[in-house]
Amino acid sequence: NSETDSFQIDFINNGNPLPKGMNKMRFGLRGEKAGTTGGTGNGGYIVKSIVEHYKGDYDVFMDGNNPVIRVVLPISRESYE
Repeated sequence: NSETDSFQIDFINNGNPLPKGMNKMRFGLRGEKAGTTGGTGNGGYIVKSIVEHYKGDYDVFMDGNNPVIRVVLPISRESYE
């Protein structure tokens, strides 16, 4: 996005869905697991930490039946220094 000097990456899960009620706040909590398919529960927390470090943003939403994690990061290093 040239207006905000940022780029966007969408991670689309076409496998097992995220648990019902999963949202941006819950996704970023350390230890929050994605139901029976969840691993350590650190994935969302790691995404949140990286995004916050670079002063970006992320969101969690559904695209039809597929959960999407959207990550938006600044292109310019000056944006997060």
